[in-house]
Amino acid sequence: MNIYPWHQSNWKNLFFDVKRFSHGLILHGPSNSGINDFASIASKKLICTNSKGSESYCGDCQNCSWFDSQSHPDLFAINNSSLEETKSIVNIDLIRELKVFFELSSHQKNGKKVAVIYDAHQMNLAASNALLKILEEPPNDSVIILTTSGLSSLLPTIKSRSRLEAFHKPSYTEATNFLRTINKDNLSPYLQLHNGNPLALINDHENHPLLIEIIHCLKLGKKFNLSDINGQWFSNGLLWLINLLQKWSYDILLSKYTNQQHYFPSEESIINQLAKNSNASALLKFQKMLIDVKLYATSPVNKEINLDIIFIDYRKIFI
Repeated sequence: MNIYPWHQSNWKNLFFDVKRFSHGLILHGPSNSGINDFASIASKKLICTNSKGSESYCGDCQNCSWFDSQSHPDLFAINNSSLEETKSIVNIDLIRELKVFFELSSHQKNGKKVAVIYDAHQMNLAASNALLKILEEPPNDSVIILTTSGLSSLLPTIKSRSRLEAFHKPSYTEATNFLRTINKDNLSPYLQLHNGNPLALINDHENHPLLIEIIHCLKLGKKFNLSDINGQWFSNGLLWLINLLQKWSYDILLSKYTNQQHYFPSEESIINQLAKNSNASALLKFQKMLIDVKLYATSPVNKEINLDIIFIDYRKIFI
């Protein structure tokens, strides 16, 4: 695992002087920007026997091997699953386990004990207060790393006792260069659909065939046939579909008034044509309806009926 190009400056900031590394560190920034990956690499570097200066871990020592097998005795990780659906509230019992972890001596002579709490905004109040007590009197040679996309959710006292490192999402150039580097530049046309985030785009790659199918139908405008709707369109939930329709209709509206697109730049020609053939009032009404549907999209609803109504109104947009 390597540091993402848009995180290089963060790495240099933090590891300019490892000996003065903060006991408490909060890595914060947009979700899906790679902060959790950064925290994993940083924790591995802190534990690595042969790591020097601002270099990354060696990957060859016993400590790196233990780290890779998730069995290092000097590492404590909370909420480290890569699957979003397995994330859960961090309760006080986990922080109590963390306290016991720090009470034990390091496995390495003069080594660090490192704890990482991924998505720390998932901590409840009791857990937060328990963590605060650890940060108030941090054990020697210990580091606690927190990652979060919701900095405001953390207790002010936790933030005041930690070093804060802000992360940003990559620029468009950084994102497209990254996709090219990993031989996925074919995904670049969908980058804006994921708000310029290449990691979110890559994580959603399994949905690209479905995305292309839906967009193909949306391109038909008034000629869209309700019989083209199939059950696969609901495979990611109604909310995912509504988000897609909002972005598509927004680009039609944007094109109508500015002759530009944001989310679907590769569909410039067809969106411009749809915009010319659209009724502005009906388009705004359609967007308002999508907002209303979004309010209950995660509730048990008859998705087929809702989608038929949505696309009937979608066809009404066009003259």
